[in-house]
Amino acid sequence: MEIGLELVTETSLFLTPNHSFRMELYAGDVLLPLSIGTDVYNYNCNIWPNKTVAATGRKAVHELKVALGPFEAEPARAIAIREEDLPGLKLKLANNKILDQAELKHGFSLRVSLAGRVLDIPLARPDVRVYWERRGEFTVPLGDLVA
Repeated sequence: MEIGLELVTETSLFLTPNHSFRMELYAGDVLLPLSIGTDVYNYNCNIWPNKTVAATGRKAVHELKVALGPFEAEPARAIAIREEDLPGLKLKLANNKILDQAELKHGFSLRVSLAGRVLDIPLARPDVRVYWERRGEFTVPLGDLVA
């Protein structure tokens, strides 16, 4: 089966040059290397609600482009995982913009593409656990949410 995750805004988000996001998936304590996704922003931008900020499985550098309409990061690139890895699956997010656990929980959701279905999971839901590892680094256990 395949999985991809996107960090999605619940409110507008202002980013400045050198804001960066790194998302990684782990099966238990084992990093799934193809899941690593990075997004680096090299200009000032405002991302509207319900738009993707970062995603797994690809690297993206966002530069100023002339375009009409709201900005949104590229979608996740799905990676293959084993079904038996789902219960221990967790997401690690490291960034230099969202430094506080409360800000992450109340301002963002996860869009999970899993085996052909899409789940939108607000991080503010009471059953979603977000662990603050250190400033700007968080872990979200996904096993109960996606199984």
